[in-house]
Amino acid sequence: MALARGPGTTARGSLRVTYALTPQRIARVRARQPTDDALPRAAVTPALAALAGGVGGRLPLVIGGEPVNVRVSAVVDRIPGTTGDAVLADLGALATAIDTAAPGVADVSEVWLDVAPEQRAAVDAALARHPFAVLEKASRAALEADARRDPLGHGTLLALAAVALAALALAATGLVVAIRADLRDDRGELTELEAHGATPALLRRVVAGRAVVVACVGALLGALAGIALAVLVTRVVAVTARADAPEPPLATTVDPLALVVGAAVFAAAAAGLVAFSTRRAFADPRGPGRIGGER
Repeated sequence: MALARGPGTTARGSLRVTYALTPQRIARVRARQPTDDALPRAAVTPALAALAGGVGGRLPLVIGGEPVNVRVSAVVDRIPGTTGDAVLADLGALATAIDTAAPGVADVSEVWLDVAPEQRAAVDAALARHPFAVLEKASRAALEADARRDPLGHGTLLALAAVALAALALAATGLVVAIRADLRDDRGELTELEAHGATPALLRRVVAGRAVVVACVGALLGALAGIALAVLVTRVVAVTARADAPEPPLATTVDPLALVVGAAVFAAAAAGLVAFSTRRAFADPRGPGRIGGER
């Protein structure tokens, strides 16, 4: 198709259009569109960006059976609401490019609504009435509420909580056993300290200090191991009642307040256990010859 001013035309602004019709091509007359000079820009997933040669490359797409080219403007790890490779582009620019190649093909098959929480009930009621009742609808708020009511998820949380409590009980028992072993194995050193004038209170503080150091190091290592395990489990395991990949993907979050409260509770419990385990360790007036009640 060619557009040209006809020679010998006398009327100002007149235009002669000449074109050839062939069975192999569809001939159209249309106004020039912005996408004729600049391709629609799109954000794409990494695999598609690699096919296009990176940012700035041209990516060919097939939409509605028609080829459409877009320019890669950004690379994103994922696009919300999609799985696998996807393209995110301006609706107006992309629709113009599609309609330029094949008019009427750029039909919209999905609409997303950003609804404020206080308006969700009214919007749900409106979508349940004619003419929207025949549409397939999905609510992110309803999906989130359903996930929170998932019995398998609740069972998993209860199991993890039980394991955490069991680990705390074992840690407390181990701390008490460590204190008793310290009192028994270091009897000679404690006797020597007493011979140099150490009082029973000072000896109890020495034993308690060692126990506190062990407890703090163990708590720190346990917290780091827990965070590493949480990251690993989040990456390789997705437990849902629907047995499908979670969307959006699971993300590991660490609540600083929970860590601080947990550390404070553990510190208080450790201090109480140390004080309880050493309260009668050096009560014998004859010295540490009966440390921990042993003769």
